Amino acid sequence: MTTLDITSVTTNKAAECLSGWFGSDCLTYCVARNDTLGHYSCDANGQKRCLSNWYGQDCLVYCRATNSTLGHYKCDANGHKQCLNNWYGKDCLVYCKSRNDTQGHYICDSTGNIDCLPRWRGINCTEGEIRKHNTGA
Repeated sequence: MTTLDITSVTTNKAAECLSGWFGSDCLTYCVARNDTLGHYSCDANGQKRCLSNWYGQDCLVYCRATNSTLGHYKCDANGHKQCLNNWYGKDCLVYCKSRNDTQGHYICDSTGNIDCLPRWRGINCTEGEIRKHNTGA
C-alpha cells in the first residue's frame, strides 16, 4: 500500500521524504540557495549551513576577514567586524598603538584617537609639563 501526502512517501518501508523535506517525519523544510533571500546549503538533517563568509539565521550578513588596505578585522559568529589589535573605526582602518616612550606618551581611545597620559601634551604627547620649582628665595 502506498500513500502520498505533501511531505513524504510512505511504503511498507520507512518514510522517504520528498525533495527539500527532512527528518524522521519529513517536517523540516530546507532548500539550498545563494541569492538575496539567503546564502546557505542544507545538511542531512535539513539545517541551514551558511556558505563561506555568510552569517546569521538566513545567512544574509556578509563578512570576510581581511588584513589589508580594505580593513584590518576578523568576523565574529554573527558576521560583525572585530578589529585586530591596534586597529579602530568602522572598517578598522585607523591605526593607533598606545605608547609611553620617546615617540609619545599616550593611550588610544575607542575610536583610535590619542589621549595623552597625565603631565604630557602636544600632537604626539611628547611635550612634558613644565613644573615650577620653589628655590626658597
